[in-house]
Amino acid sequence: MTILPNAPMRCSVTAVAYPLFVFLCVSLITGCRSHESGWRGSIEEQDGVILVENPKLPMYPQDAVSLTVELTLGGTDERLEYIFSNIVIEVDDAGNIFVLDSETRNIRVFSPEGKYLRTIGRSGQGPGELQRPRYLHITPRQEVLVYDLRSRRVSFFTLEGSFLRQIPAGGHGLLLNLIEDLQGHYYGQASTIETIGIHRLDPELSSLGVIAQKERRAASSDRVAEYRLMTTGFLFALGPENDLIWSTGDTYELNITDAAGNLKKSISRDHDLVPFSGIVRTKYIDLFTNGRGLRPGVPVIAPDYCPAIFGLAVDETGRILTGTFESPDPQQDSYFFDVFDPEGRYLARFPVELSDFRIPVVWKKGRLYAVSKDAEGYPVIKRYRVTWSD
Repeated sequence: MTILPNAPMRCSVTAVAYPLFVFLCVSLITGCRSHESGWRGSIEEQDGVILVENPKLPMYPQDAVSLTVELTLGGTDERLEYIFSNIVIEVDDAGNIFVLDSETRNIRVFSPEGKYLRTIGRSGQGPGELQRPRYLHITPRQEVLVYDLRSRRVSFFTLEGSFLRQIPAGGHGLLLNLIEDLQGHYYGQASTIETIGIHRLDPELSSLGVIAQKERRAASSDRVAEYRLMTTGFLFALGPENDLIWSTGDTYELNITDAAGNLKKSISRDHDLVPFSGIVRTKYIDLFTNGRGLRPGVPVIAPDYCPAIFGLAVDETGRILTGTFESPDPQQDSYFFDVFDPEGRYLARFPVELSDFRIPVVWKKGRLYAVSKDAEGYPVIKRYRVTWSD
């Protein structure tokens, strides 16, 4: 992997994603046990960079955090507006839930109470129409940004659904997880055959520099086709102080760079990688192939271990949430998420039910929004209230 220091940057909130808000007390967490002596990590400064090293166990026990389901959307609901297929979600400042469905090629909007409000966009090739929408982001300017994989363009709508404009995005290979900062610039993950990286882009999506990049796993030259399992890209989000928080996902390390492009903090956590075998491998292949399984005779390239983290979200106070492949029960669709305070200290962890770890969660104003499935296999959006015990 290559980190390009001092790349010009300006930033704000995601990805992915993503695209993702709990209560702090006594200088750390409101309503939570607050003995700083419970944290066993270290913080030091080297060459102007703050290094935060966290132990394997969080400051607080697992029962310090609880999730309570407040709202459920989707599942076997017979109303068409509530039937979802291949979706990603976003939430605006008012708590309205935006659901991008690549199958129906539109965005459905629901109130905080779960009432269907409106549909944004429709299938087609014209202005404001979508062909294969892949990513959804609500910008700091309160606009709805949609990246269309097939047309390789970015469309913008008002929160009420009026089409505003579109920008071609075909000059960066495959561009994913596009987010806008407070100055109207963008960050996105661009990939080519050889590399994948985080790019900073101007308002017209022209490149202003590469923040970090790594080589893609090379395909075997003597093979026409092969399965490449558990390939990883970058995880990134924008914090409330316009800092970019990013990770390769391969190791448990979070990097924080300021608006000038300087690395200001690195956060790590001691951990054990989860082997990519057994039920973990079986569940991934089921997701990867949509239940069809791998074709016999096609070579498979797969890692020995899962990435350290698969998800990253930052709330409005700067608290960081990461999704891991560690699970309370590998047989179930549940994964542990870790919470770090704005200083980078590992506070707590809690399990979240997810049907597909590739769908980013949203973590906002003390609420967690995640996608799972009901007993019939239909996608369900759940909003949880996140609370800390006394």
